[in-house]
Amino acid sequence: MTRPILIASTMITMLFAVMALGQQPAANDQPPPVTTLLYDTRGLLQPARNYPSSVLGAVTERVGVSPGPNVFGPNPEPPQPAGQERVDALIKLIEETVDNDTWKDNGGATGAIREFGGNLVITQTAETHAKIRDLLAKLPDQQARLVRVRIDWIVADPNQVRLDVAGEGSAGALRQVDRAALQKLPAEALRAAAETTCFTGQTVSLSSGRIQSYVSDLNPIVAQDAAEFDPSVNTFRAGAELQVTPTIQTDGKSAVVDLHSVVSDWDESTPYEFHGATLGPTTQSAGAPAKPGAVNQIQRPRPMIQQLHTTLRVPLGKPIIVGGMTLEPSASRVGDRSQLMLVVEVSGG
Repeated sequence: MTRPILIASTMITMLFAVMALGQQPAANDQPPPVTTLLYDTRGLLQPARNYPSSVLGAVTERVGVSPGPNVFGPNPEPPQPAGQERVDALIKLIEETVDNDTWKDNGGATGAIREFGGNLVITQTAETHAKIRDLLAKLPDQQARLVRVRIDWIVADPNQVRLDVAGEGSAGALRQVDRAALQKLPAEALRAAAETTCFTGQTVSLSSGRIQSYVSDLNPIVAQDAAEFDPSVNTFRAGAELQVTPTIQTDGKSAVVDLHSVVSDWDESTPYEFHGATLGPTTQSAGAPAKPGAVNQIQRPRPMIQQLHTTLRVPLGKPIIVGGMTLEPSASRVGDRSQLMLVVEVSGG
C-alpha cells in the first residue's frame, strides 16, 4: 500500500516540476536588447524651395505677348509639404521598410520613433539601427545632389559657323557643341550667358536686363473750366530670363531639363501725338492750345521677344544646342540666316 502511494507522489512531483519549467521563458524567447539613438534628419526635413521666374512674364503680358503656359508668374509655385507632413512621411517610410513588424505603431513590441526639433529619436535593436542608418544614408544621395547648369545664347549662322562636334553633330537628334569652337566666336556673337547651381529637381530662375518706361495711354480728366491728361506709364524689360529645372537620371549619365527662355529687346518707340488735343475751359466752343510741356503724346514700343519652352534629356557634361530661331523674322531681314541659338550644358556633382 505504501509503495503505490510513493510512486503516485513521485509522479505528481515530477508533473509539477515539468509545469514549472514550462512556465519559465526560454533563453531564446527573451526580447533582444534595445537602445535609443538620436538621428539628425534636419537636412531631409528641410525641402529645397523652388524659385520660378515672375518678372518677364508680367512685363510681356503688358505689351500683349503671352509668356507661354505654366511659365513666368501666372501659375503659383506648387505648395510644399508642411513640416509635420514631411516628418510623418519620413517616419512612415522607416516603419514600413525597415523591420516593419517590430514597430509599436504596427503592433510590434520593440521599436518606437519620435521627432524632436528636426531629429528622430528611435528606440530599436542594434540590428535594426544598422538598417535605419543605411536607409537614411541613401536618401540624400538623390535629393541633395547638386547640379550645375550653364546656358549660352549665341547669334550665328548655323551654315557658316561650325559649332557641332565633328562626326557627332548631325548623327542624331541632339546637336553637341564644340566648346572650343564656341569660345572662338566673335564677341558680338555671344548675346548672353548664365550659370547656376541648384539641387536636382529644383526649379530656379535668373534674369538680367534693363527696364524701359513708356507712356502707353492718356486718360482725359475734365473739370469745370479745365481739362488735363493723366498719362498711364508702363514698363518693358529688355534682356534675358531663364527658368530651368534639371533632374539627374538614375543612370548618372544624363539629365532631364525643363527649360524656359525669354530674350527681349527694346526698339525705339514710335510716338503718337494727339495733334487736336486741347486744354481749356469746357464751356467754350473751342479750347485753347495745349500748354507748353503738357503731355499730349503716347508711345508705341516695338519690342522684339523670342521665347523657347521645352523639356528634353541631355547627356551630362556636354553642351547641347537646344534650339534656335531667326532673331527678327521680317521682310526687311530677308537673306539674313543668323539665329539666336540656345546652348545648355548640365553637370552633376
